[in-house]
Amino acid sequence: MAKKTQKEPAKRGRGRPPKSDADRKRGVLAMRVRDSMREALAARATANQRSISEEAEYLLELAMQMQGASLGEALDIAFDSYAAAVAIAVGRVAYMVGANSGTDEWISNPFAFAKVEEGVREVFEGMRPQGDIAEPTTPTGKFAALSLIATAEGRALLGRGLANGALGEIAKPDSGRRQSRWAQLAAERLPATTLDQIRKRLSIPLKGRSYA
Repeated sequence: MAKKTQKEPAKRGRGRPPKSDADRKRGVLAMRVRDSMREALAARATANQRSISEEAEYLLELAMQMQGASLGEALDIAFDSYAAAVAIAVGRVAYMVGANSGTDEWISNPFAFAKVEEGVREVFEGMRPQGDIAEPTTPTGKFAALSLIATAEGRALLGRGLANGALGEIAKPDSGRRQSRWAQLAAERLPATTLDQIRKRLSIPLKGRSYA
């Protein structure tokens, strides 16, 4: 009887085993950055509940998406064309008035802030449509089905109500609940004193205490 021979296992080649298709989709990018850049990246990653690698990849993707896009195109994507136009005009006036108000931080200076506010009001007055103010009887537009003007409570939320909601989202203290991206962008650009002032005005609890 012929003797059975045991099949030898295939020899493993040198180096690491081949990666799966899923793993091959993500490569390694090694780069050197300044300590301050890494600290800033780590802070952003923590705030966004990502790893440092994920945050770096997100920022690179965002930069590539925005490559070649103008400010107007970016604002059109974030808002609508009317809101984009208002944001550009208000931002320009706030920048010019603040820069010429005699202080580096107009947002924290009562005189400079009042002048910026005056300039912004002029922008809205210049854009104000002609005619009497009357509530529409039939909502139109992309949010017609969810329009706030359908009820008295909804109408009360328009204007100041939605503005205070936006301010509250911007000044939201670190409570473990993730902040909206647009609000985070605004909060990152405001001094701590301004954020604290918003919380005080809206009576938002801060670290166990309430301003109310």
